Order: sequence, then C-alpha cells, then structure tokens
Amino acid sequence: MNAAEMVTGHSTVDALRILHHELKQRLSQHQNRGGVTSDWIRFLHHANAYSLYHWTSVSFICGCILLLIIAYIVDELGNSWLILEAIILFLLLTVNLCFATWDDWLRRNELFDKASRVMVKIEACIKQGIWCPLNYIDLNCPSSQCVSLQWTIRDSSVINLPVGLLVEGDVILLRPGQVIPAKCQKIKTGDYEDDLANMAEFKAGDFYNPAQNLPELELFSKIEGREPLKPQAFLVLETPFVKNFSQILEKSFLRPVGMLDNERFAAYSIWIERRILPLIVFLMILTNALRYAFLHNEVGTLSDMILVLTVNSVVPLLALVFPIVWRLLDAWGVAKVILTFEEYTQTSRVKKRIPSGGSFKSEASLEGTLDLKLLWTDFFQAWKDVMVGQTDTLARTANLAQVFGNMTSFCCVDKKGVLSWPNPTAEKVFILTSRPPHSHHRPRRHSVKCKVPDGDPVADDLSFHHNKNEHGFPTEVSFQVLDLTQDTKNHYGLRFDDPSWSKYLSSLKPLGLNILLNTCNMETTYKYTEFADHVTCVSLKREEAVPVVNRRCFCELANIIGFSEKASANFTTEQTLGMYRHIPPESTSSERKLESSKSFLRYKMPMPNVFSVVVSDNCTGSRHLFSQGMSDLVLDSCSDFWDGEKIQPLGEAERKKIADFYHRTSMSSYCTAFSYRPLTESFGGEFSDIYLEVPEDVVAFHGPYVNKSYGFNQYEKRLLMNDRPYHGSAESLLLDDMVPDVHDIESCFRLQCSQVFIGMITMQYQAKQDIVDLIESLESACIRFVHFSKENELRSRVFSEKMGLEAGWNCHISLASEKALESKVDVSGSLENNREASIGYESQYPSQVLDDEDLIAIKGSSTVLRPSWLRSGRYGSAPEVATTQSQSIGSPMTPDKAPRLSQDVVNVIPQDCSAEADTLREIDRAVAGPTTPLLHHRSSDSAPSTCRQHPSAHATVSLAAKSESRSSLHRTRKRSSVDHRPTSSDQFFEKGFAGDGDVPESCGLHHGSILVDVPSDTYMLSRASSSDSFSRAVGLNNQAKLPRGIENIRPHIKNVDNVPLQVSLFTDCTAQTTQEMFCILQEFGEVTCCIGSSANVENTGVFLQADCSLAVEPTYPQICIHHSVIEKPSLSSSLTPMELSAELHSIPCSLYFATDDHSVIIHLVALARHHCERIRNVSKLYLMCQLSLVLFQLLNSVFLLPPALPPNVILWLTVVIVPLLSITLMGNPLNRKILQMAQGKNRSHFAKQTLLEELIYFFIRYIPTIVICLFCHGLNLLTFCQTASDSTANVTVSCHLLFGARLSEDASEPVWNGWYDRHHSGLVLSQQLITFELVLCFVIISLCSIHRLSYLWNTSPFVNRLWCAVTPIVILLQLIFFIGNTSLSSSRAEVAYSLGDIHVAVWVVTFVWPLLLVVLHELVKRREIKMWVRHQKRARLDFGTKLGMNSPF
Repeated sequence: MNAAEMVTGHSTVDALRILHHELKQRLSQHQNRGGVTSDWIRFLHHANAYSLYHWTSVSFICGCILLLIIAYIVDELGNSWLILEAIILFLLLTVNLCFATWDDWLRRNELFDKASRVMVKIEACIKQGIWCPLNYIDLNCPSSQCVSLQWTIRDSSVINLPVGLLVEGDVILLRPGQVIPAKCQKIKTGDYEDDLANMAEFKAGDFYNPAQNLPELELFSKIEGREPLKPQAFLVLETPFVKNFSQILEKSFLRPVGMLDNERFAAYSIWIERRILPLIVFLMILTNALRYAFLHNEVGTLSDMILVLTVNSVVPLLALVFPIVWRLLDAWGVAKVILTFEEYTQTSRVKKRIPSGGSFKSEASLEGTLDLKLLWTDFFQAWKDVMVGQTDTLARTANLAQVFGNMTSFCCVDKKGVLSWPNPTAEKVFILTSRPPHSHHRPRRHSVKCKVPDGDPVADDLSFHHNKNEHGFPTEVSFQVLDLTQDTKNHYGLRFDDPSWSKYLSSLKPLGLNILLNTCNMETTYKYTEFADHVTCVSLKREEAVPVVNRRCFCELANIIGFSEKASANFTTEQTLGMYRHIPPESTSSERKLESSKSFLRYKMPMPNVFSVVVSDNCTGSRHLFSQGMSDLVLDSCSDFWDGEKIQPLGEAERKKIADFYHRTSMSSYCTAFSYRPLTESFGGEFSDIYLEVPEDVVAFHGPYVNKSYGFNQYEKRLLMNDRPYHGSAESLLLDDMVPDVHDIESCFRLQCSQVFIGMITMQYQAKQDIVDLIESLESACIRFVHFSKENELRSRVFSEKMGLEAGWNCHISLASEKALESKVDVSGSLENNREASIGYESQYPSQVLDDEDLIAIKGSSTVLRPSWLRSGRYGSAPEVATTQSQSIGSPMTPDKAPRLSQDVVNVIPQDCSAEADTLREIDRAVAGPTTPLLHHRSSDSAPSTCRQHPSAHATVSLAAKSESRSSLHRTRKRSSVDHRPTSSDQFFEKGFAGDGDVPESCGLHHGSILVDVPSDTYMLSRASSSDSFSRAVGLNNQAKLPRGIENIRPHIKNVDNVPLQVSLFTDCTAQTTQEMFCILQEFGEVTCCIGSSANVENTGVFLQADCSLAVEPTYPQICIHHSVIEKPSLSSSLTPMELSAELHSIPCSLYFATDDHSVIIHLVALARHHCERIRNVSKLYLMCQLSLVLFQLLNSVFLLPPALPPNVILWLTVVIVPLLSITLMGNPLNRKILQMAQGKNRSHFAKQTLLEELIYFFIRYIPTIVICLFCHGLNLLTFCQTASDSTANVTVSCHLLFGARLSEDASEPVWNGWYDRHHSGLVLSQQLITFELVLCFVIISLCSIHRLSYLWNTSPFVNRLWCAVTPIVILLQLIFFIGNTSLSSSRAEVAYSLGDIHVAVWVVTFVWPLLLVVLHELVKRREIKMWVRHQKRARLDFGTKLGMNSPF
C-alpha cells in the first residue's frame, strides 16, 4: 500500500463531475443518431407493432378522402356532405397521425428522458458534496454478488465505493483474488524495472492474482510463513458504467412487444387492415357494380354505387379514434398501477391495509385491496404524467400494466439480500457431551457403537463409548445437534427449538465466548479481510480449490447463550493468526478422470483455513487462543474436546463423527468449527502479518505435535498406568512439555496445535417470509417464479425448497455448458463465491455425503488413494476424508494392487431389494465398464434371501437415505423460511444420523445410523453430485431428461418437449446465460418480469432483456448486528452513494423499491390483470360493433335496399356512439377470480381455433340483429311507399319489399327510386329509426358484456357505475341526433313522413328484440363460459405438470 499512500485520488465532487460529463456526452451522441426520414420510416412501417399508425392505415384513409372528393366532383346532384365527410376524415387523420407521431417520439426518448433526470440528481449531489466515509458501506463488510463494490481512494480516504460511481482517473485498491471492475493499470512506484513489469493493462472481468510470484506448491515440504498479499493501488483508465450506459441507450428499443400491443397489432393491423378491409372493398365494389349493371333503374348514380357506398362501408374499420382511445386507456392502467404502488409503499396508513403476507386467499381481501380509494386529482395527475412522458416507469417501452397483467414468469436473478437475508443464519449447533452409561456393569469397549435416541425430536443424538468416568467405567460420549429457528420479525433473532436447551449451557458457554472474541471482534475485521483475500488469491493457483471464508455475525447466538455486549471488554486482543493448507493434487486427479469420462459435474474442493485470535484476560493476565475455520483443519489441530464438564481426548470415534457431521452439512449449508486452548507462551515477534502455509501431508506435521503430549494415546497411557482416573480440564493442557516462547514459524505452528474442540455451527441463507408468501401467491395465479441461481445444483435446490419451489425431479436445469465445466472458472461463474462465502462449495468427493440411495465402490484409475485418517489412525481433513489417498504420497498404487470390495461387502447389499441391486449393477457397468466389474455380486443361486452383517467388522460407514429428488416429490409445497421445515438436506442429514431410512428391515440393517461392516482394506466411495447428474451418468430409467447448458435449451424445446419453459430453477448461471435464457423464454411466448438488485452492476443486460424489470434495493450484509451498514448524509434530502448508484443501475427498470415491499407485487399483478381484462373487453366490443356496421352495409347492398346508414350516421356511430359504449366497460367491477386465471402466451398471431370460435360467436350475436334491422328498414320503406301511393292518385306508384318503390315522377332518371327526391324525409326517418334500433342493440350487447364470465341473473351489471352513467347519455345523444336529422329533412322535403306512418310490427320488433337479444347473448355466454373453464383447467394442469414428452398435452 506504499504506492497508494502517495496518491489521494479524486475528490467526490470532481469524480461526480467526470461521471456526469461522460454520461451526458454519451447521451447526446445517442440522441443525435438517426434522422427524421429514418424515424418516419420506422414509425410507419407495417411491421412495427409499437406504432399506433402504419402506412396501410394512412393509405386507406387517404384513399377514402380521395374517393369522396372524386365522388363530389362527378356527382350530378352536388352532394355537399361528401366534401364535408372528406374534411372530417382529413382532420381525424391529421389528429391521429400527429398523436401517433408524438407518442412514438415519447417512446423513443422515454429512456433518454429518464437518464436526463438521473443526470439532474447527479448535479444535485455535486452541489451538495456532503458525503463522508460513514455514508459508504464498511470496507470489511462481507462481499455479496448482489452488491458491486470497490475499494477506492476518494478525498484521501479509502472507501467502499459502488462500482457504478467509478470514473476514469480513480485510484482503486485491488484486493488479491478479486475480479477487476474496470480497465486499469498499476500505479508507478518510481522503480524503472518494476514500472516496466507493470505496464500491462488489466481488463474488466480479469482476476487480480499477485500470488503468481509465490513458490510452486511442490517446491516446499515444510511449513512456510507467507507475508499477506496486500491490496495494490491501480489507476482506472475508463469509466466502467459508460459501457453499461451505452448498452442501455442502444438496447432500450429492443424489448419484446407487450401482449396487448401484440393482440392489437394482430387484430387491427394484420387482420382488419390487410385482410378484412381489402375483402370488404372488393365485395362492395363487386356487389354494387352488379346492381348497377343489372338494376340500373333501381339504384343511385355510378359515383354513389362505386365510390360513396364503398367508402361508407370501410369507414367503421378505419383508424379514426381507436389509436387515441387505445393509448388513453393504456395510460389509464399504467397510472393506476403507479399510483397504487406509491400509495402502498409510501403511506403507512395504506400499508396497514395490505393483508398479511400479501397473499389473496379470500375474495373479500382482493376486492378490498383493488378498490383502494384513490383521489381523482392524484389519479388524473398521474395519468397526465404518463401521457406526456413525465414518469420514470417507462410506460411505453416496458409497460407495467401490460407486463403485470399478462405475466407468466416472475424471474429473480439475485439471492443474497433480495430473496434471502444478506447473512446466513445459524441453523444448527453441534457440541459433544458426556454422560454416564445406563449400566455401570458394561464391559469396556473401544469400538464405536451408534445409538439412536428414543424420542428427541429436536437434537440428533448419537452416543459412543470411549472414555472412563470417575468410577473407572466407560463414559458415553454423544454429540448433540441443537436446531435454531429464525425470528419472524428480526432476521438476526434466533431461538432454540428445544425448550430444554439450557441443560447444554455448559457446553455452549465456550462457544459463545469464542464468538465474541473472534467472530464478532471488530478489532480483527480488517485482519480477517486481509486473510480472506490472501486465501482467495492463493486458491487461484489450483483450479480444484475454492477458498471457504465463512466468518459471520453470531452475536445473537452468544446473547441467547448468556453473553452481553460488554463481555468482550474484559479481554484485550493481542494477535491474529492465520493458517491454511492446500488440497493435495493426488486427491483430485483420479476423480477428474472419472468425471470427465462420465460427464459428472465438477465441484471445487474447499481450501482448509483457520483464523485464530490471541486475547489476554484483563483480570488475570492469562492468554487464550480462540480459533475458527473449516472443520477439517480445526479438527487436525485439536487433541481434545470439551464435553461441558471437562476436557476429554479426541479419539477415532469422535473425529469420525465430527467429520461426518461436517461433510454432510457442508454440502448444502455453511459449517464453521470452533476450538480453544490456553496459552502460557509469550510472543517474541509479531505474527499477525505472517500466515502459515501448511503442506498437504498433515500427518508429518500435525501428528507429532498432537500425539506427542496431548493426543489420545497419551491419555490412554495415563489411564493404564494410574489407578485413579484422569480428569481433563484447562490446566491439563499445561503439561511439563511446554511450548517455548513463540519466536519462529515452527513454534507459531506448534502454538496452534493441541487445541480443544468446542463445537460447530452450521449456517444457511434463509428465505424471507414475504418472498415465500409471494411465491405462493404467484403460483396460485399461475405465474411461475423462476430463480436464476449462480450457485451449483445442490445448494440452489436446498435454498429453492426453502422458498417453496419445486426443486426435485424435472424441476431444475444447469445453464453451465460442458466447456464451462472444463474451464478453470468455477461453475458458479463468479469469484464472489470464493470470497464472501465460498463456503458455498459442493464437492464431488464422495465421503462429503454418503449417497442418497446407493453405496458405490469405485476402483481408481492408475492411483488408488487412501484416506489420511486410515494412515494415521485418526480422521483428517475434508479433502482427505472425502477421497482415498495412497499410503505414501507420491507413490501410486498399481491397478493390480488396488483394493476391491470383498465378498463381505456384497453381503450387505439387500438381495431382495431389486432397486438397490439394479442401481449397483448400473453403476458397475457405467463406471468400471463391462470387462472390469467393480462389484462382484454373488450368483443368483447362491444369494441368500435376506442380507446379514458380516461378523468380521472393522469399520463403519453410514449409508445415506433416499435421494433428494424423491423426498422433494413428497415434500410440502407451502414452506416458510422461519419454520425450518426439513428440506432435502435436512432430511438427508437426519436420515443419515437418526435413522428413519427406507431400507427394509429384512435386509438386516439397523434402523438408525445404518452399520455396514466391511474389511479395513476396503474403501467405499459415494457420489456427491445431484440426483439428475447421477441418473444421467448411470442411465437409470424414469429420470428427468433435461438439457444441460444454455446452448442445448433451444434444440430441446424444438425437438423434445417444453419442460425447460416450466422449470422454476436454473443453476450455474452467469449474466450472459441468464440473459440468453430470458431471450429463449420470450421466443416461446413467455411474458417475463425480472427482479434484481439495484446495486449489482452485472444486471444491466438482464434488466434490458426482460419485458419489464424491477430494481430492488437489497439488504446489505453486515459485519455485526451492532455495527450499522450506512449512515444517511446530514442533509436528509441528499442521496447516499448507494442510492445514487441504484438510480444509475435502475435506469432500464420500470420500478425501484425497497427490499421490504415485495408484498405489493401480487397486488399490482391483480390490478394489472383487471386492467388488461377491461381493455380486452373494450377492444372486443369496439371492433365487433364496427364490424357489424360494415357487415350491415354489405348485406344492405346484397338485399338490394337503399342505403340504411347514410355517411353522417356512419361517422356518428363510428366516432361517438361505439367508442363511448366501449369505454363504459372500463368501469367493469372486479373479477374475483382474476388471480386464479392462467394467462396465455405472448404471440404475434391468433390461433386458428380461437379465430374460428370468435367468428362463430360474432355471427350468432350480430347477424340476427343486422337481419332484423334490415327487415325493419325494408318494411318501413314499403309502408311509406303504400302511404305515398294512397296520397298520390294521379301518379302510378309500384311498391316492393326489396326494391323499395318507384316514387319518382320522372322514371327516366331515377335516383334510388325517388327516395333522394321528394320523399327523402321518409328514407331519413327510416334510417334514423334503424340507427336508433342499432344503438339500442349495442347498449344491450354492452350490458351483457359487463360480466363476461358470469350470467346476468348471478351478478348485477349495474355495479358498473361508468356504464350506468354513460349509457343514458348515449341514448339521449342518439335521440337528439334522431330528432335533429328527421326535423331537418322534414323541413326541406316536399312530402313529410311521421312516426305514425311506421308499421306496428317495426315498433314491436324495435322494443322486443333487445329482450330476446339478452337471451341470445346469455346462451352464447354459456358456451363461452364452458369453453373458458375447459381452457383454464387445461392451462392450470399444463402449468402444474412437468412430464414433458410424457405429458397428455
């Protein structure tokens, strides 16, 4: 850090100015791209689904205007209405075109405007400039994948700066082993040679690995002292967020089209404009041309027949008001969603009204939630902001209402701090206790015997005889596993499940003291961070290793045990010691060959490390060593254990049980071991800046020190040579053979040996309760919650089960390709796993977890490895126990000397359990091949009917119970994060220790921890990959056949089945594979919503890919619950650095909210679904009514009648009446089943079956009304003709039902048989009456459309207040229009007709048919409801099944 001390870095104000300048410059470049011509071409293109207007729409309207002008010119009568209609169409075209152009401009600049508003916030921070180091996250805070931070020098102080705020010229401190956040170069130190060597530039995404200069692992064979690798100062050469910002600006228009927009585009642009309108034009011209040719004396002029009637027939389908109405209604929904979100998240009064958990269990709660009273002034203000583009919700490019209303997949890309609490919570506490046996007359035993407790439901208890009590009899040593449950109100709060846990308080006290003085000691946080960085960097030298650094806050546990916050004040921290050990390369070589041959997933091995703290007691002056770390290295450093009363020696049985517990829990949890020893030595030097690197052969180093004075053999010797029993205590460690003063590496190492084992704590990330409730609510709404996990399969499945997701058979897919698995990068895809809790490893090495169902005996390839605990007579580290090693390191055993399973092992295999036997045979064939079977089964004729234990037993191996996939199929779906219900890992753990296995009793196996007696020279290995990987390797039947790797997803969906679209868990994800999977989901019609951390700089691409994205502020990890994360600036209105960074990262997101507001999501989904249903009803009624008007005019020409709808009536109905009646459906009441409806796919076309059904329903609903109205029109003309015939005696009048009547006195030049001349008032009266009848029928149809899925007698339609208010206005307007037109025509006509001249049958039909229309509509609705119920049942069944190619669909 010497170089860093010579630079001060940017000041905060200067850095923000640079950031503001570069972002503003990049924004200006993107805004100036393109031109007016290209924008117009994109806007009017017929394939642009975003645009409300296309060149086809403009062409049809312009064509109509042109035809009307031509008709006016050639019309002999000079009808002035033609030119007036052309002017009205031109005005409507101009208004719609301007509106659509303005709307498209807002859409293209929507993201630019949001970015500009973020620029304003940066300027405000520049002006205020009040940030201090306390406003940043602590430097030593545990790192998290959800929070992108970088140590940076700002204002001459080292701060933990968000990566999004880094700028060019910043001085950053790269920690060893970290991922480089930006292009940078090492700062020159003045040494020419050193500067020349460091001229190379580092790219973003590379690993900073200064450990390359360390000696190779094979070059040293003794304990070495390593100086800590320090953070180095580097100069940032480019602003990293500029790339993200450019990506946002370039890809902001590439989001998928919303589902409603696709439906509008398919219905209006494709079907109406490109198919129906040309067809109508053709039919009208053909029909009227034939009429004019063969019935020339019965029709109008040529211009009327060919031009005017054709224009009038297509006017209802022209885009005259629909684009404007569509955008207004769409903005209506977005405004309501935004306003509701703000009310829920910002008003405490409204928050209290949210039902517990946010789950809509009752219809009443749903109705009360969505009927939230919003002020009309606030609503109209929000509506106006959406319309003019003054909102940050991206209402046009990522429409919230459309996405939430049609969402099929709710995807989360971040875990820690978003789905789970930021820090893992203590789940289990492992301690060793001693108790006298039930009988004092038992013979002395040294063999291990497992015992199952009679009925302790909380603590797993396993006893074994090893030591003697004060009477000389053996003492039962048992381990207790105490379960902990998280508090529902405080994620740090804990409580023991066992009400009698206090009886183990004496065993828990040392554990609590170790927590206070080591784990939660704020004086050692920087030293531990430095040690973690060093271990992380060193582990990069071997691809099989992954560092495990798992020091997290356990203050609450210590508080429960009885320690207060001030308890640590009695001690003074003197030294911190670090020790780590490499993984032997021999422990991985043969396994890698096996994996590569059988396509097993490769999981990295944990790198053993221990961090110790030396403290002194302020009262007595005594020194103590408190250690914590990985169990294997801690266990190797221990010679004794604390049983709650005294110190006892660690024997083989205790070591085996400790290692067994660690291996099992570390597969799916995070396990930390604790140890202690008193010190009498004084330090001759400072060892805090030296880490001990221990060679792989721990026997040569730990063995001599452990066994020399304090080992198990020494205790046995004392017991044998003395008559009195030996009582272990703290003083028992201070023997004659003292360790001299610590002054060198060897003495420092000896100081850390011969410790007392205290216990272990397992940790697990707990799902947040509101997330569990949200998932449950989404699932009931047929919305699939998809978790994109960066962790491996096993760990991801365990956490997914905690959230309530299905994670068993056919339920998860790994996105890591085979190439990625063969690379040097961990499958997790991020070094964060290595740093912050690279405790999240999963190993393929067998003894970490004895397999779910099967015990596999594997013969090595060229090297057969023997466990170190078999070599040394004790149980060693995790890597050593996990794999067999050769008796002497470096001397491989030849294949002919490789140990094989003896016949005694076969006796253990149940011969009558066919599944297990078949499994072993499959493994035999898969692993060893057909020529060298690994398992030599007995022949069928000699196999006994039951299995028995072989009498010559020398070792014990615990069989695991059934596989996780089988248990997940039978697990309970409703799971809470705080209930700690058994997950697959818990069941696996409990079955392995406490029994309850599924092995038949006839097999001769114990009910509890199953004992399998094998010879000592047999080495048993078990698989540790997940069940699906295993099944693929051995080819078992009835297993999931899912693709692995992102490159295989598309071919699988196209050629096999759609199961990848129904999976709720994707593992081994990176930002690139996640983005590609989003693209695949959208290609196959899924509507996706992405939720992710606003502090993760890698989420930009995924945010842009999803249909809409939600940025959530994560819960930041804490060093300790008593240490605050961030302090707000002194000016309350000022943003913190994390908030400003979140503003930048959330630019492509529609919403940004706090982590505790997840419950509002399901409410917004219900509200958006209700809005989308309303818009669909409005659009459907609008288009059907307009189509009925078109069909009415076509049939009018077919029936050879004079025009029943004049041009002014058509415009009146098209522009005023039909839109008003359609909009009334926006007031439809809440559908109480809205959250039980399965949503469809987002397709750019309609299914043929759907179109056929809708066409049939349309004909049934509207054709009878059209025919009846035309019949009334003909009957009216016939009646008027007869009336005229009676009143005109000197003129011969012929009346006909179809042709009307020849009323013209000059028959040589007839115009519609005289209805356009003297008797024009009769035609107008009939037209207005038919128009009123049509409007009345439209009102009845709208009434029946209010409850689309409910009958009128079940649900009153008058609950739609908007319909009740608008419908009378519509009828009144139509009456005014009726009276005005008839009065105007009567005043100008020579012959006047009145309502009294109308036939009685017409009046009867006019008022009776609407009642019959209600019956007809309800009959059609009955059919629709039946089809909808069938569709929903099928959709929900399809949603819930993952049978794939075996599915009935």
